[in-house]
Amino acid sequence: MTRLPDASAANTTPLVVLIASAAVVGGLKNEADLLKSILLLADADVAHAFQAIMQHHPSLVVFQRDLLSRPRAAELIGRIRTDPDPTLWDLRIRETSDIHDYVELVSRREQRGLDAALAADPLPPEYEDQRWARRFRTHASVEVQVAGATASLADLSQTGAQLVVPTQLRPNQHVRILMTDAQQALRLAATVVQVSFEPSCEPDLPPHYRAGVAFIDADRDALEAFCTRNRQNDAEAS
Repeated sequence: MTRLPDASAANTTPLVVLIASAAVVGGLKNEADLLKSILLLADADVAHAFQAIMQHHPSLVVFQRDLLSRPRAAELIGRIRTDPDPTLWDLRIRETSDIHDYVELVSRREQRGLDAALAADPLPPEYEDQRWARRFRTHASVEVQVAGATASLADLSQTGAQLVVPTQLRPNQHVRILMTDAQQALRLAATVVQVSFEPSCEPDLPPHYRAGVAFIDADRDALEAFCTRNRQNDAEAS
């Protein structure tokens, strides 16, 4: 695993976060001149890579193409797509087949003041599908349990959710979620991406926590049906 650079020591924000295999990262670690605007990370640690993206706020994340078939890549893309932090909403995600050639091309384009995103290819359709990040806000029609505790669902997409929970969850914690409406019960596994404490607006109610989660190997057809039905229900109720 590559070491996360010290943000206080960095002079500029990385233009690109590049996710590659450990072997490729090892082969490029001495290319300091080419890596001036690139933060190169191995794909072995999803939490580490996501932490780096949140810390450095790059304009672009690029994956080594043959990593996209691995569950780790899907999990990391899911975290980026579903995290509620607005700094990630416009983050571009691309892929490339030859990391070394891409690094050299980014270096040349940067020197000429050109956009590095044009040097990489779009993600495959299953990752670029706009439904990936589409969310809807839901209300009392959906009942939720997280790790056995009653929670409420503030925001839902096919790859993740924002939950209001009575007890604190930990980032990177794996949890089981049960979501139920009048027609369907969904049992989901998820990874906690972000947690924040929120004091209660009512003096007689206890404080709570707001947690963003990314689903793990979820049934996208079942989630799509659930999202579509409840989006329509919310629209009719508003």
